[in-house]
Amino acid sequence: ALVGAVMFGAGYLEEVPPTEQTPGRRSQVQFTIHAMPFTWNDENSNLEFDPPKEARKNYELAAVVTQPTGKPAPQVPGKKGEAPELRLVVIADSDVISDKVFRNPGNGYLLVDAVKWLGGEEEYIGETTSEEDVRIMHTREKDQWWFYMTIFAVPAVIVSSA
Repeated sequence: ALVGAVMFGAGYLEEVPPTEQTPGRRSQVQFTIHAMPFTWNDENSNLEFDPPKEARKNYELAAVVTQPTGKPAPQVPGKKGEAPELRLVVIADSDVISDKVFRNPGNGYLLVDAVKWLGGEEEYIGETTSEEDVRIMHTREKDQWWFYMTIFAVPAVIVSSA
């Protein structure tokens, strides 16, 4: 099922390209949540689309940023270690997890998945439980037992109590 996060009055994100004067290691930015294509930047806050000053496009609403720390990978016996990295989740709406919108399932999933990713537990992101009915399997002996109980035992109890 497709679930969306609700954001009222959200801004938008743009990646600033690194320059040669940017000191340190390069960060990797991946945009993770995008606005719908009919979204516009409401610059005058009148809740109406006013071209050409305002533009409709898929604005970037959230991003994850990683940057290597430069430290060596931890040596754990029996496991392949990965070099540590700094992790950051950026969302263009300050009240995306406020009480006003948190009842929306998409906002809850956004928070849970962000915390899992920050903790390095990517394999659990998006984990859902299935509401599909589990098929009940009977053995032949159990089916025979139910057959004889409904055909002979229940009527015998009713006739004997009358």
